[in-house]
Amino acid sequence: MEKLESLNKKPVKSEKNKFLAWLTEDDSPEIGLAVKEPLPQYLRGVVHEFKKINWPNREDVLREFANVLIIVAIIATMIYAFDMAFAKFFDLFKGVVTK
Repeated sequence: MEKLESLNKKPVKSEKNKFLAWLTEDDSPEIGLAVKEPLPQYLRGVVHEFKKINWPNREDVLREFANVLIIVAIIATMIYAFDMAFAKFFDLFKGVVTK
């Protein structure tokens, strides 16, 4: 199988060319990196993709933030209540065992 793969690849002469060939291969799962375009072109693509993002407005962010705070407060209260209930239960149990 390796012989077949080596036949399909282009010959590489120097260490630098070996590295560049490895870096631009599509099947480089070690780091998941495949360079296909120059950096300035890549950055232009990133800016273009960022412009497509539908960013939330201030009101949406504040509303979601308030929702998160409310949910966190509810969960914290539930944890506190369960903790107190278990503490009371174990105190009763401890009193029964020690008598």
